[in-house]
Formats: sequence, C-alpha cells, structure tokens
Amino acid sequence: MENIELGLLLMVVGMVTVFVILLIVIWLSQLLISIVNKVAPEEAPKKKVAATGASTDAGAMDAIKAALDCGINFIDTAPAYNAGKAEQYIGETLHHLGARKDVVIATKCGNKYVDGKYIRCGSESLIRRQCEESLKNLQTDYIDLYLVHWPDPNVSMEETIGTVAQLKKEGKILHAGVSNFTKEQIEEASKYCEIEAYQPQYSML
Repeated sequence: MENIELGLLLMVVGMVTVFVILLIVIWLSQLLISIVNKVAPEEAPKKKVAATGASTDAGAMDAIKAALDCGINFIDTAPAYNAGKAEQYIGETLHHLGARKDVVIATKCGNKYVDGKYIRCGSESLIRRQCEESLKNLQTDYIDLYLVHWPDPNVSMEETIGTVAQLKKEGKILHAGVSNFTKEQIEEASKYCEIEAYQPQYSML
C-alpha cells in the first residue's frame, strides 16, 4: 500500500515538474520574442547590397566608415561586385571623409558583363576601359593594387599582363597582381610585369 502511495506521489510530482518546466519554456520563448522585436522590429524586405550586406546606400557607406573607424585600412573590391556599385560606395565614402590617402584600395579587371552574367575578358581595350571606370567610381586618380580577376584563355598573357604593366608605367596603378591564377600562369605573367600580389581562392569557412 505504501509503495502504491509513494508511486502515485512520485507520478504527481513528476507531472507537476514537467508542467512547470513547460511554463518556463513558454515564458522564456515569449520573452525572447519580445526582446528581438524591440531590438530589431519587423520591417519590409529591402534590396541587399552585394558588397557589404547592407540594405541601403547609406547602410553600405556606414559599414565602410565603421570599418575605417576600427582601423581597417585595406579595401578590396572589383567592378564585378554589384556591377560597379561597390566601387562607388567606397569612392563616395572615402571622398566624404577625406580619407583616400589613409586607405589602400585593391580593385580588379578582366571580367565583362554579357547577357546577365560575367565572362572573362583580358583584352587591352577592356582592361583600359575598366581601369578608367574604376578610377571614376573610386573618385581617385590612382589605384594602389590592380589585380587581373581571372585569366582569359582566349587572350594572350602578354596582352593582358602587358596592358597592366603599361598602366603601372602611366601611374594609374601603383602595384600589379593577379587573382585565381595557377602557379604556372603566375610564372608566365611574371614575364611581362612584376606580380606583387596574389589573391587565391581561399575561404576560412
């Protein structure tokens, strides 16, 4: 008899415990939802900015300013990032802050936009045009580091890298490099211009 009473008592205690835990979980969930809504109220979806993840032009430029305030002094971009918009954000922000000389800017060349997608193009005419467009977008008269974004199998390395070398001689870029090149391609590129930087395909994730 005592065993039955003890068993019933334990069952009741167990049920009450589960019920209390359930109430606590519900309360915590409601509290968390309330906090999230206060910190980040629900808003209508906004267009994302590819370069920064910010939802507005002002947000993108605020993100760049915040990076500079944290001591970041190297900015990597490219015409291929949001069809040149990323370069424009950077140029406008640096111009507004008067911080161009405090920052090292790297941008790229060698891609062109055709029928809704980017394709490789390392021709002299395209590289020269992209360089001028980047200078305008970045609101600067020189690019610290100019990278060939991808090697173009349909254009000779001599033409592609030779054009970059000429831009360096003209003072439009200060340093030359490549991105996504193989070891052999870098060695070939070095015949036509000193390759001072290499940006490989690498992710910390």
